[in-house]
Amino acid sequence: MSRLPKIKHVRAFVVKNDGTGGGADYHDQGDGHWIDDHIATPMAKYPEYR
Repeated sequence: MSRLPKIKHVRAFVVKNDGTGGGADYHDQGDGHWIDDHIATPMAKYPEYR
């Protein structure tokens, strides 16, 4: 039976934000972004969640 290879290195890269928002982070979006609109956020119909 052959042995599985060992993982020797793990690397992670992060794209630096230029301040305009973007990427997949909800909290990194600017004001008025579609992800925070009433269509994308059903709870926005309640004033305490706007």
